[in-house]
Amino acid sequence: MKHYFLFLKIRWQMLRNILKRATFFEFLKFFIFTLIAIFFFLGLYVGFQRILAYLQTVPLIGKTLTLKLLAMVFLLFFLMLIFSSLITSLTTFFFAKDLSFLFLTPLPPKIIFVYKFLHTIFYSSWMVGITLLPLLLAYGYVEKLNLSFYLSILFLSLPFFLLASSAGVVIALFLIYLFPSPRLRNIFFIFTVFLGGIIYLLIRLLQPEQLANPDKLTEVIQYITFIQAPTAVYLPSWWITGAINAYTTANFADFRFYSLLLFSCGLAIFFLVYFLAQRIYFPAWINLQGASHLKRNKLQIPDSKLQIADWERLLNRKQPILVKDMKTFFRDTNQWVQIFLLIPLLLVYLFNLYRLPLDTFYLKNLIAFLNIGLAGFVVSAVALRFAFPAISLEGQNFWILRAAPIETKKIIYTKFLFAFLPLIFFALLIAVFSNIFLKVENIIFLFSTLVILISALVLTGLALGLGAIYPKFKVENIPQIETSQGGIFYILSALFYIGLCLGLLAWPIRMYFYHKLGKINPYDYPVIFWIFFSFFLLSLLTFFLPIFWGIRKLNNLEE
Repeated sequence: MKHYFLFLKIRWQMLRNILKRATFFEFLKFFIFTLIAIFFFLGLYVGFQRILAYLQTVPLIGKTLTLKLLAMVFLLFFLMLIFSSLITSLTTFFFAKDLSFLFLTPLPPKIIFVYKFLHTIFYSSWMVGITLLPLLLAYGYVEKLNLSFYLSILFLSLPFFLLASSAGVVIALFLIYLFPSPRLRNIFFIFTVFLGGIIYLLIRLLQPEQLANPDKLTEVIQYITFIQAPTAVYLPSWWITGAINAYTTANFADFRFYSLLLFSCGLAIFFLVYFLAQRIYFPAWINLQGASHLKRNKLQIPDSKLQIADWERLLNRKQPILVKDMKTFFRDTNQWVQIFLLIPLLLVYLFNLYRLPLDTFYLKNLIAFLNIGLAGFVVSAVALRFAFPAISLEGQNFWILRAAPIETKKIIYTKFLFAFLPLIFFALLIAVFSNIFLKVENIIFLFSTLVILISALVLTGLALGLGAIYPKFKVENIPQIETSQGGIFYILSALFYIGLCLGLLAWPIRMYFYHKLGKINPYDYPVIFWIFFSFFLLSLLTFFLPIFWGIRKLNNLEE
């Protein structure tokens, strides 16, 4: 037991050091994200409360619908926890940087396993727990339950999270033990992201909001038999749902039964995982290190022979850095796999535009104009992911580029070209297809498309320039770059630019609307000239100034 207290002491000391070394911008970042989390939590609570309150008003099947909703939510979260713990356990148990040090200490492997097992449960469950909390609070409020209900469910959620996380850990242990490949984590990460995007797209395409349409009542009634049946009765998701329902109906015999079932199975699977870990965890980790070592040896021999020749050959090309960035991008799964998640989200957004009931000229063109701002927000978010970290991702190897006979402005130009291509692709998709679905007039089509393309160009330059002004070469992952003070400043600057552009361009659009509504001489051409002059001047300054200051910052960089 003293080993676990030692680990807790180390974690506490790490937290104290983080707080001592935190800068003002890091505290500001924490404050901003805390506010966002609070608003997100309140939004979920209000949404769940309205849904549950509405279900209570449905005659005959209101209680059944509520129970079915809880069962489906817990089943979905249970499956999400298994996938999350599977991906997390591959990192915590086999790819964490401190494992090599821990296995060199006198600590037994079983102690290290339990320590990493607790890490896995926390990292894979905290987000699901935060999402479940507003649902349970809303349920207790609608059902008018007392404080003991919340304490009981909090108590029962422990074995629920333990069972789901243990299932993912067992799968990860056997996979690494049987297939000790370093690429296994990347394969599951790609599969999870792709599957999540497809599921989200399918749910949206099913249009579940149609069930609230009175004209669809006959279709809803056909599902009453299905709704009354238990959902996955042999899984912990139904056990915790049954416990909640039993507590609500004051059936404490069933509540004790489901509670004992959850805790007994939780203890049983914990000892099963502990038993398996003593026999296969350390051998699986050793096999994985051997596979990684062989892979490095196979790659190092030919690379060492061709390293100088490749460097000289690349310097003679027109864009050696562009070639390097492309290879690095496609070799790093954590970068290009996020495209699989962006595409379903983009399709859902376009589908929502297609389904909007816009029957008037005013609404169609108004949505097309507002779409400029939304497209700019999407482009700014993608630029934060692909353009802003471009300089920082060079890491400690940035001095190689500084030592090479390449000017800093050419480095920036190449990084801009590489980041601008995917951004202009997404911007064109949003601009063209959204205008086609909205069936706007040609002049609005051309106007909005041109503004979105200019915004994509400017936001890419803004992201790259601020990324060069605020580089972070000593980071472990890309999110640390995105959430730095430079990343926060970029997002605020991008939102300010988008809002200012919308405010400027709203004047000529309003004049155009007045013209279509029959107003005589609605155009004020001097005002239109100065508006477009201000827009282009703002775009030029927002594009060139950050890049200019970024080049100066990199030229003056000492370390």
